[in-house]
Amino acid sequence: MIRSATSADRRAVDALLRAAFPEEDLVALVNALASHGVIEFVALDGEAIIGQAMLTRCEVDGVPVGLFGPMGVMPSHQRSGIGSALMASCLDAARDAGLAAVVVLGDP
Repeated sequence: MIRSATSADRRAVDALLRAAFPEEDLVALVNALASHGVIEFVALDGEAIIGQAMLTRCEVDGVPVGLFGPMGVMPSHQRSGIGSALMASCLDAARDAGLAAVVVLGDP
């Protein structure tokens, strides 16, 4: 199941990011972005948060766009379609918000 993230999810999202990106510290970045009204989704397995993705609203030459990322999935659930589902949720939200494009941040 995928739903919008809430402030109550922060601790679980922090743990997810540490597990998904053990060599990078994305927690501070994601928390800073989350405090600025981004579009953020979490993927659940029962009650457990196993994935997270966000879309930050910004502008390029005065045109509203979304910056996608970071996105993380628990290592035990990677390569099972969760990342694709999170991306689809973000793209749907971008369309609904009237954003002209989505720019991807991250490893190609």
